[in-house]
Amino acid sequence: MNVVSGPAGSYRVHLTKTELRNGHRPSVDVLYESLLPLQALKRHIVLLTGMGSDGAKVMKRLYDAGVTSTIAESEETCVVFGMPRSAIELKCVSHVLPLYEIGPKLVQEVAKKVNN
Repeated sequence: MNVVSGPAGSYRVHLTKTELRNGHRPSVDVLYESLLPLQALKRHIVLLTGMGSDGAKVMKRLYDAGVTSTIAESEETCVVFGMPRSAIELKCVSHVLPLYEIGPKLVQEVAKKVNN
């Protein structure tokens, strides 16, 4: 799964049948990598519960590239805290929140950037 540009400045999520990445398809690494070149977009990156460190290294690359915001699920609501913990350890997370606060925070972040 990745994000691709379309006609007239539009974007869409595209499902592919490419090789598994770290044993997964869809892969959060592939999804996040597809966002790297899309610098014209206001990109908000969210990493939820999961085993291992999938997504964390690419989230760090996005963070270093200046994405608009990064959010990771807090340990208190994670089933498995591996993926969010890895991103937090890489110091690329702007907000660490329980699952029930992520949606409202994301709406707040998007609205803040739209109004500025």
